[in-house]
Amino acid sequence: PSWPLHQQLCDLPNTLVVTDLIDALWLPCFQEYGWDHIHETLTTSDAVICENQYTADYTAKYNDSVFIIPDAPQVEVFDQFRDEVVPDPSRVTIGWIGGSNTADALYKIYEPLEELFARHKNLHLRLVGARADRLPRFAFTDFSVVEAYDQKRMVQEALAMDIGVFPLFHVEESLHRGTLKTRVYMAAKVAVIGECFGENCELIQHGENGLLAAGNDQWLDCIESLIRDDSLRQRLASGGLHT
Repeated sequence: PSWPLHQQLCDLPNTLVVTDLIDALWLPCFQEYGWDHIHETLTTSDAVICENQYTADYTAKYNDSVFIIPDAPQVEVFDQFRDEVVPDPSRVTIGWIGGSNTADALYKIYEPLEELFARHKNLHLRLVGARADRLPRFAFTDFSVVEAYDQKRMVQEALAMDIGVFPLFHVEESLHRGTLKTRVYMAAKVAVIGECFGENCELIQHGENGLLAAGNDQWLDCIESLIRDDSLRQRLASGGLHT
């Protein structure tokens, strides 16, 4: 986020500066981490690349050269480990992959998870990239945490999941997150449930390559259906990988 560094780069002779913009870095929460000159950075860059249309539309107000380069989950890396890692057949593993700064999204499905885990005894929640102190105060949900991971560990963790969840709050920041998490689950051939919000609505064809949910009742119904119906899980997982 260094504005002085950006200025020095722009002053170099015969040099073009391309800024890779991810997330809604102009929001107050990011400015506290040094992004208070993000608009000046965008304006003085020769070009800006971003991962989705929402971010591109915002950036276009500050720069005429904006290009969308969607995030890719690198399916070929999943293929290297696909035959080595299989989900535990004795339980249904619900998985989430992210980071500690985005783990607050799990509060969106806090109540459905508690109800489901109180109802079913063969469930496990695997949280990859979250810290335990950033999570809801689960009473019934059986969970484990992997705080740090590299690409290989992420791929192996995803391949061991049965259901991948991508909850989001319906706020501006969520619109700029893109769909990489959804694509990662799909690449791992995991049945995905994504928040019915933003670009998930374009990528996920409900009932074909995943499920869309919004609100406690829909999240509860979608997860419940995948817990009970292994053939549905397999069909959606195959559809996601094909996508």
